[in-house]
Amino acid sequence: MNTENQYNPPLMLYDDECPLCKRFKQALDHIPGTDKINKVSIHDQNIYSIYPHLIPQECHETLHVLLEPDKILKGPAAIEYLIGQFPAVAKFCWLYESNMGKKAIDFFYKAADNYRKSKLNRCETCKKSRYL
Repeated sequence: MNTENQYNPPLMLYDDECPLCKRFKQALDHIPGTDKINKVSIHDQNIYSIYPHLIPQECHETLHVLLEPDKILKGPAAIEYLIGQFPAVAKFCWLYESNMGKKAIDFFYKAADNYRKSKLNRCETCKKSRYL
């Protein structure tokens, strides 16, 4: 990644101190089509200077994807956008764009988020350094 452009949208914010978030980011790095999405840690304070409308506590609580400097997707909407970037998924876009597909994405996001929060709550080091 070009460090000069690392903060340019599209941009996914992730928690590089969360093992689950790190694995998710690493998996995305290996999927063709997602290399156009910059990935920045929520702990990188530069991001909050560049995009002052980002709220650090919100970024700790839910996945954020910046499409443009003033257009932010959060939670399930961010997941839906990321899924849409996979070339192989384009053939099945009708499925994830359907009402049932949106419910499945929402369920997946909530289950993963609950798992992440429970994992963070069990970690003593995480409790000391987190907003959650």
